[in-house]
Amino acid sequence: MTFEKNTDLYMTIYSLQILHIRGISIPDTVQKSVLDLLHWYEMSNDIRYIEIAALQLKALAHMGLMRECDAEIYKKVALLAGWTEEECKYGFIQKQIKINKTQIRSMIKKWRLSI
Repeated sequence: MTFEKNTDLYMTIYSLQILHIRGISIPDTVQKSVLDLLHWYEMSNDIRYIEIAALQLKALAHMGLMRECDAEIYKKVALLAGWTEEECKYGFIQKQIKINKTQIRSMIKKWRLSI
């Protein structure tokens, strides 16, 4: 992911971080914003509203804040935006796996006590 290629995404992430700094819920705000953008798209048929909604959802997914309740909205925007299957996989909530202590310990290397 290069900066030049994703300037809009990074600017959106930055603006969403300002919401967090002000104590405003990012996922709730994005959900309301995307719903409004979808409504405006349905009224005007202007694809730019979908592009902005898609950008906001990509930023939300990039920040790791996508929620299960956002999945239907995400699917609708992805369909309207014409995303590829690979682009869609990026933001969808993946199936959670159960992991036990042994598996966690095997992923974490042993620390050296002496430096």
